[in-house]
Amino acid sequence: LLMLPALVAYNFARRKWTYASAIRAQIFDSLTLHGDENVLDVGCGSGLLVNEAARQLSTGKAIGIDIWAPHSGGGNYALLMKNAKAEGVADKLEFKQADVRKLPFSDASFDVIVSSGALHHISRDRAEHEQAINEILRVIKPGGRIALMDITHMIEGYASNMKTKGVTSEVNKTVQSPFGFEMSVMIGKKEN
Repeated sequence: LLMLPALVAYNFARRKWTYASAIRAQIFDSLTLHGDENVLDVGCGSGLLVNEAARQLSTGKAIGIDIWAPHSGGGNYALLMKNAKAEGVADKLEFKQADVRKLPFSDASFDVIVSSGALHHISRDRAEHEQAINEILRVIKPGGRIALMDITHMIEGYASNMKTKGVTSEVNKTVQSPFGFEMSVMIGKKEN
């Protein structure tokens, strides 16, 4: 009986890692990186996507941003770097503490922008999500690709909003989420 909490925690962690690995594969299989892209991970957390981007790049650059707010679901710089070292990519990625609503990058800086489970932490205010969309679209190059994973209704809203701003996209539900709510991935391309 004393081991039951540990078994439950282990089972949840295993299911969470299996789910996260499937999402990472779904996103990067859709993006098909060539190795020379500049990739931005918005809300990089513990490094799930930025680490994979760094692993796939040869001459490109992988940059993760995050602010790790207390309500944001986990992660910190030490954990990001620990995971990057474990995956052998610590020397191939860069981190900046930054908010997606005010990105510290020049216009058209990135070929690819990814995000996994961070967008719903921005705010409950629709205007702040609009700011995030506008910033993502400001820093992505024409022809750049965007891959966002989050709660389904939010991703559908982001895809609809971005469509009005010249982004073609497809939204697909993910494999069954261990979190108890439906998640989806939007893969999009900013037209010229």
